[in-house]
Amino acid sequence: MTSNTCVEIKKRIFLPPKCLDSNILKHVLKYLKLKTKNECTKEYGYILFIKNIISIESIESTIFNVVFNAKTLKPEVGKIFDGVVCKVYKDGLFIDIMNTQKMLIPSSLMVDYIYNEEDNLYYKENKKICKDTKVKAIVTAVQYNKQKFSCFGELKE
Repeated sequence: MTSNTCVEIKKRIFLPPKCLDSNILKHVLKYLKLKTKNECTKEYGYILFIKNIISIESIESTIFNVVFNAKTLKPEVGKIFDGVVCKVYKDGLFIDIMNTQKMLIPSSLMVDYIYNEEDNLYYKENKKICKDTKVKAIVTAVQYNKQKFSCFGELKE
């Protein structure tokens, strides 16, 4: 299970005058999606998609305050995520979470795993971890900088 949540967010949207017609809800949603595409904030994390609009308040003729529910992905210490291994190195591996966030799993936290340089994979007993392997990881450290998160974790067996 990937740990993501639904949150209520408020944004100000500017609509061009040509959009002030009977389809205003459709236009607000379109511009809201454009404004939030690839957005990442320290407060909410990554906005994955907008579930629904709760309210629209007109401030001026083309400016609106919009309250909406959005599915978000915010890495926080202790959260557990499902991911897919996208890079394998001797010093650890990177997992991709929902094609949105990369998480580094340092080899020092991969207890009992041994790195096989020839095959570029980690293994222990009968378990192998290589590129495209699905894994579960817990976040151990997070930093927010330049509108994105850096994320570190360890495998959760």
